[in-house]
Amino acid sequence: MARTFERRECYVNCAEHLLNRENVNIMFEQASQQWSREEWKAFFRQIFAFGYTDFSVWIPPTLADPGTRRTNATKTINMMIECAHEEGLKFQAMLSVNTFGGEWYFACPNDPKDKARILECWRYYARSLKDVDYWGLFPGDPGGCNRNGCTHITFLELSLEICAIIKEYQPNSIVNFGTWGTPYSGWGGDMRHTENWDGTWAMLTDPSNHNPAIPCHIWNGTKTRAKQCIEDTIRYLPRFPKDTMFSINVGFNPMSELQEGYDGAALAREVAKTHKVATWDYFASEGELICYPHWRVNRYQRKRVQDMDNAPYFGAICYTMTPKMSQLMLYCGAQLMIDPDQDIDVLVGNFSELVFGDRKIGGLMEAFEIVPTWSGYEPRRQFTKKELLAMFAELKTRLIKSQGFVPKLPIFPSVDEYRETLLWHVEHFTELLGENPDRERIEQEYYDRHYAIYKEIPEAADERTREAAKQYADIGKNIS
Repeated sequence: MARTFERRECYVNCAEHLLNRENVNIMFEQASQQWSREEWKAFFRQIFAFGYTDFSVWIPPTLADPGTRRTNATKTINMMIECAHEEGLKFQAMLSVNTFGGEWYFACPNDPKDKARILECWRYYARSLKDVDYWGLFPGDPGGCNRNGCTHITFLELSLEICAIIKEYQPNSIVNFGTWGTPYSGWGGDMRHTENWDGTWAMLTDPSNHNPAIPCHIWNGTKTRAKQCIEDTIRYLPRFPKDTMFSINVGFNPMSELQEGYDGAALAREVAKTHKVATWDYFASEGELICYPHWRVNRYQRKRVQDMDNAPYFGAICYTMTPKMSQLMLYCGAQLMIDPDQDIDVLVGNFSELVFGDRKIGGLMEAFEIVPTWSGYEPRRQFTKKELLAMFAELKTRLIKSQGFVPKLPIFPSVDEYRETLLWHVEHFTELLGENPDRERIEQEYYDRHYAIYKEIPEAADERTREAAKQYADIGKNIS
């Protein structure tokens, strides 16, 4: 009997800083990349066929404040919920508990005006979204607070208030309580101290305020703090609704790795005695910067096996910021939640045979996994340029030859668009690995293709588009 995660969550992060050609826009009603009801149903039909039980979306800070944008987005999200249910999926709405606006203001629960703002937001969504199966309470990143005496206890107490609001309006919904961070990202000692911080993202990330010894604003919690957080979480358990689910990674670090002094698995085992526990291993399947066809099947398998070896997990996620391009990883992610111990080369072959009628295409796509970005890069082997160029040449030939094959899986938006996207990246990776690539031209082509939406909407507080284009254009520089 395979070791199976019963709750298998597909999480699309379509926040203001991660929009791109392959993502969906649920925030900006006058901009492009919105999906129709038919498109949402097609996407949900695809991930249900892949093996998912749940869909999750983060309601970004842009949609936290009252106004027309929030009102219109609520209609869209309610339509998404209806479509997910019609296609056999449960739906999770997730919010950072205290982050507001496109500027990402971190509201302080110990400030009366900010507290009122936080509770208004949660009351609004609990009242306005219909038939939500899970409500995700996400501590931070962005979010959190260390002003006015705020600590991880502040987050625990605030979360209990939010649980009460959710249960008041939607008593049958389940709260999914997140522990992201070391733990509780951004709360108290997890966040870097910034003198006279005003709660804004701009001041928090202003280079003039940086302490060189602590370059990141979060993930700075000490082992002593982690131990206290674990003890306090266990102490607070009886105060949460009995059906609360807890998202606890095996390691309290960004990559969710086992680490002495930051043992999330120990907490997961303890919490699992009374509550269902899920892993929220964000970077197992995809990174957060440049967009390309990921092949992280080996990494994803290792992480799910690691979970099952260390705690009785009920659920897991497969995250993407490129839902129109990440079909291979989404399929493999779902299947590896069903059976983490299966042969991944057979699994990848199964996918490409079902989609393209060619078992070898999926294996050749491993050639894309050569980009050493900061989030989750874990190649199975190191290829030479000669090997990669041969793989891309064969991949191109096989993709073109597959035209006309009717896929045995529902592919969103279509198998033809998926093939065209893969071929675009095959051509660009091939040039970047060749002699004297025109990196400046490729950088602009990548930017123009993937980030045209930012001509219609404001650049996010956490600007990434230009950096992403530069990193894409640098592919192959250090491969011989």
